[in-house]
Amino acid sequence: MGRGPKKYAMEWLHEGIVHVVASDAHNTTGRPLKLKEAFDVVAQEIDPDTADLLFTHNPKAIIEGSQTYQPQPPKKRKWGFLGF
Repeated sequence: MGRGPKKYAMEWLHEGIVHVVASDAHNTTGRPLKLKEAFDVVAQEIDPDTADLLFTHNPKAIIEGSQTYQPQPPKKRKWGFLGF
C-alpha cells in the first residue's frame, strides 16, 4: 500500500468510519494477501476488539444478512497545559 492510501486508511480507522476490512483477491500470486498483517496493525494501532469487528464479525454478518456494527472511535488523548 502506498503512503497516501495508508495515511487515509489510518485516519479513517482512527475516526471509526471503517466498517469492514477485506480483499478483492484478484491476483494472489502477484499480490499476495496481507490480511493477517493488516489485522495486526489494526489490533495494535486501534484495539483488538475493533480488529475482530472489522475483519471477522462484520464481514460474516454481511454474508449472513445480519446486523453489522460500527466501531467506536478510539478515545482522543487529552492534552494538558502546553501539550503535556
